[in-house]
Amino acid sequence: MKFCLIFFVLSFHCFMINNCDELLRVYPSKKTNIANIATIEYKAPSDNKTKTQNLETVLILDISGSMGSSVNRIITRVLPLFFKKLNYSDSARINLITFETSAQYFNMTVKEFQTSNIKDLGSTHINPAIQKLRDFTETFKLNNVDAIRILTISDGDVGDIIDASKTAEALAFFLKSLPISINSQGIRWESSNADTRALSGLVNLNNVNKPRMIDSKVSHSDDKIAESWADLFKDDNLTEYFISIRSNEKIFLKSPWDKNPIDKLPLIDGKNIFWITNITKDIRIDKMPVNIDEKQNVTYRMIYDILKDKFYDIVAQIKNLKIMNTTQAFENVEEIVNYFKKLETEVPPPNGTKKISEVFEEIAKDNKTFTMNSQQLADYLKVNDEIVFEEPPTKSTPTIKNTTITPNAEKLKMKVNETSFFITPQGIATVAVGSFVATGAIFGLVAGLAALIG
Repeated sequence: MKFCLIFFVLSFHCFMINNCDELLRVYPSKKTNIANIATIEYKAPSDNKTKTQNLETVLILDISGSMGSSVNRIITRVLPLFFKKLNYSDSARINLITFETSAQYFNMTVKEFQTSNIKDLGSTHINPAIQKLRDFTETFKLNNVDAIRILTISDGDVGDIIDASKTAEALAFFLKSLPISINSQGIRWESSNADTRALSGLVNLNNVNKPRMIDSKVSHSDDKIAESWADLFKDDNLTEYFISIRSNEKIFLKSPWDKNPIDKLPLIDGKNIFWITNITKDIRIDKMPVNIDEKQNVTYRMIYDILKDKFYDIVAQIKNLKIMNTTQAFENVEEIVNYFKKLETEVPPPNGTKKISEVFEEIAKDNKTFTMNSQQLADYLKVNDEIVFEEPPTKSTPTIKNTTITPNAEKLKMKVNETSFFITPQGIATVAVGSFVATGAIFGLVAGLAALIG
C-alpha cells in the first residue's frame, strides 16, 4: 500500500521549499464601505537577521527651570542606562530636542550623553519642540526611515497647549501618509502638574502598540527609572528583521479609520494585522508574490479572535484622544466607534452578546475627562480594569470546509518544526484546516515519507 503526502501547513518563512508563496488571509467587507481586514503570519528567517529597520530615535526633553538638576541627571545618567537596556551601542546616534521658551536640536552619540553639559533654563513651551520634530519627519521621509522611537519627558504645566495641540495633530496627519512605524511614549517627571494634555498630543503619534504615559519619581534610582522607560520600547519589534508587504496600488491601512492608504507596510515577526481597501492580486513581499485566501462565511467570533489583542490598545487610543480635548480628536474617536458599528453590520454578534462598538462608545461618551486635573487624566489613561469585552460563544463542533478525503482514510499527523504533515493510506486530497490550505500531493519533500507497505 502506498503512502502519499497530501497536506502541509504553510508557515510564513518556507525554509524547506524554494519559491514558496506567502498566504495573506483577507476577511472581506461586502455590505459596507469599510476596509477589509487582512492578516499574515511573518516568520523571520533564523539564518539571516541582518536586514534590520532604518530606525531613528528622538528624545524630547523639557529643560525648563522647574526641572532643575534633573536635567543633568536625566541626560548624563538615566538616558545612557536607558539606551544600554535597549541594546544601543555607544556609537548609536540619537536625536535630542530640548525645549523651554524655545527649542534646540542636538545629534549626539549615546556615549556623548554621559558628558553633556545641557542645563535647565526658561519656561515650558512644547510647541517649538513639536515643530522641530515635524521638520525631522520630512528628512526621515527623504532618507527612507522605516521606524521612529519617540520619548517625551516633561514635568511642568505647558504654556502653549493650544498651539502645541494643533501642531501635533498636523504632524499626526502627515505621518499617517508614510509607511513608518512609530512608538511614541510619554514620561511625567516627578510633578503631579506635568501637563498630561500636552504629552497626549505626542503620545498620539504611536501606531505600533499601546500609547502610555508613566510617572517617574526623583527618589527612584537611575536604574529603576531607566528600566521603566525601556519597558515602553522593548517589545515594539522596531529593531528586528525587517521586510515590507507591498503593492503597486495604495491599498494598505495601519488602522481602518485612516484616510490615506499607502503602498507598503512593514511586517513584524509574528502575527500582523492591517487593512486593505482593495483586494488585488498585485501584493508581494519584496519581490515574492503573495497568495490570497479570501475568507467566506466570516463570523463575529472570527473577527473577535483576530482583533481581540488590539482592543485595549484602541481603548488607550480613545482615552488619549479624549485627553487631547480638541475638535479633531473627538472626530477621530467618532471614526473609531463608527468603524466597529459598520463592522458589526457586516458580521452581527450573537443575540445577547454585548457589541464591541458599545464598549468603545461608552468610553467615548464618558465626559468625566472634562473636569479632571493633570494627575487624574494620567491615572485615567492607565486604568482599564472596568472595561470588559464580552467574548462571544464558540461553536462546540467546528466545521472543516473544502475537504475531500477518500472514505475511511486513516490519518497520521506529525509535526516537523513549523510544518504539519497528514498522511493517508490512499488517494490524493485537498484539505483546509483553520486558515491554512494546500492542494494535491507533494513529492520528494522528505526522503522516506512516501513508502510502500506490503
